[in-house]
Amino acid sequence: MMLATECRTVVAFATPDAAWAGVEALCDYFRWRAVHDCRRNSISMLAQAHFPHERLHGVSARACLAMLEAKGVRWECDTPEHFRL
Repeated sequence: MMLATECRTVVAFATPDAAWAGVEALCDYFRWRAVHDCRRNSISMLAQAHFPHERLHGVSARACLAMLEAKGVRWECDTPEHFRL
């Protein structure tokens, strides 16, 4: 049984400044995500062109870069800039 004194009500008010900070944080997150996902997808696509799916399953982007470099393919030099961004 719950007594009335044990009940608590939490009320949150969003001020315009707080709401704007949330929007800015959300935009920053999407920018960060877009840059990192684009880079990771670019590396993954290049690796898929050189290795079978079974070899790449569960392999990180950093490991894919190492595998590509061991094969003589350099992601930074062998792909156009618009493909890397």
